Formats: sequence, C-alpha cells, structure tokens
Amino acid sequence: MSETTTETREQAAARDLEQAQRGVEEVLERIKDADKRVGPEDLEKAESRVRFAKARIEGLERKKQEEAEQARRDRIEALTERALALDPGALRKLEEKARKALDAYVAAGAAYRKELTAIVWELSTLGPMPDGLEIDLTPDNYGMTVGFERRSTERPNYVCARMAHEVLKAHLPDERTDISALRVR
Repeated sequence: MSETTTETREQAAARDLEQAQRGVEEVLERIKDADKRVGPEDLEKAESRVRFAKARIEGLERKKQEEAEQARRDRIEALTERALALDPGALRKLEEKARKALDAYVAAGAAYRKELTAIVWELSTLGPMPDGLEIDLTPDNYGMTVGFERRSTERPNYVCARMAHEVLKAHLPDERTDISALRVR
C-alpha cells in the first residue's frame, strides 16, 4: 500500500471519527433539549459509530506498524544475506599471495642490499676512486655512483612500511595506522 493511500485512509478515518463524535454531541444536545424524536437508541447508534471509527483508526495504525516491522525485518534479512555472501576465504587467499609477494620482495631486497654493501665496502678498501666513480658510506645507506647511474641500498623494512602506509592511507584515509609516517620516509 502506498504512503499516499495510507494517509488518505487515515485522514478519512479521522474525519469519520470527528463526525461520529459530533453526532454523539448532537444527540446529547437534543436529549438535553428534551427532543422527543431522539432516544437512547439514537445515542447508542451514535456511540457505536464512534467505536467503529476508533477501531478503524486503530486497525490502520496497527497495519502501519506491522508494515514498518516487516520492512525492518526485510532489511535485516537483506543485510544478513549480504554479510553471508562475503567470502572470507577469498580474502585469506589474497592475504597468502600478498605474504608470498612480500616475502619475495624482502628476500630480493635483502640480497640486493647485502651484495651492494659488500661491493661498496670492497671498493672502499681499494684506495682512491677513479673519476666518475663515487661511493657513499653512511650508517643507513651504502651506495655508489658510476657516471650518471646511481646504485644505493635501502632497507626492505623501511620500504615495506612505507608501501603499507601509502596503501592504507589510499584505501582507508580516515583510519589511523600505527605505522609512523616519519619513520618510513
């Protein structure tokens, strides 16, 4: 049933109730005025119309409440079905793939860092460097520049933390992360 139809029925029921109540008042007034044409049966009829109008309004209100309750239950059922349709298994599979990819990245990054560090340290023991070759020996980063090409190491844990921070901020901008942006920059 549409809202307009319900409102119209409720309005009509309210009008009927008002008319029935006015009818009772009119009958009472006529009885007070000692109108011989009006008796207790007329009063009973008028009061019956009032009871009928009230019952009609109560029925409409009850129906409206039942419809609202049914709509609430339908919404709960739809949301429950949506929740059950989510596949946590697929998420776990993606998590496993991400772990494997991250493991491969960290292993490759650690091997790259170890190898470049060994090269830079060995170069540093060979005395002065020829033109176009520079080496950097800092506690956090070892690197070398050959002409215009730069090779430097970066700790995989910092790279992973920075990537995680960037991805989390991109997909969950309103959520706080425990990854310090200052630490990973």
